[in-house]
Amino acid sequence: MDDQVKQVIEEILDKGFLMNIAFQDYAGIWSCVLNYIPDEDYNLYWISSTEVRHSKAIAENPQFAGTVTVSDQGQDNLGIQFSGTAEKIDTPPVEIAARYFTKRGKEAPGEGVDFLKGRSWYVVRPSKIDVISQKLWGFEKKKIEL
Repeated sequence: MDDQVKQVIEEILDKGFLMNIAFQDYAGIWSCVLNYIPDEDYNLYWISSTEVRHSKAIAENPQFAGTVTVSDQGQDNLGIQFSGTAEKIDTPPVEIAARYFTKRGKEAPGEGVDFLKGRSWYVVRPSKIDVISQKLWGFEKKKIEL
């Protein structure tokens, strides 16, 4: 993978706070916005209630698409579009959990504390990423497959 593309993806994932994921379930096409934390392989982790629509959709069909955008109006476009699979996981790596809470401005719960209370960890594993950096490449997207 091109080092410049990799650096831009990492910049976007580090600067970004929210991702939008889209999916299709029993009721049709839907999307939602979630807080996330990335790992070094561009997997995106979050916590959600097991009863919300996107969590139920993961059990039915793990195929997802999403975006992370970090530019504001009047700035050069900077973001990613991705597709891949999502799944409920028991627990993420310890470092991911700690970074998740820090990114949200919260202290990580102590060991043995049940902070999930009806919620679970989830992860999206992108298989394709389109990278948009208007400053570097104009309106040409750079594409990678993982």
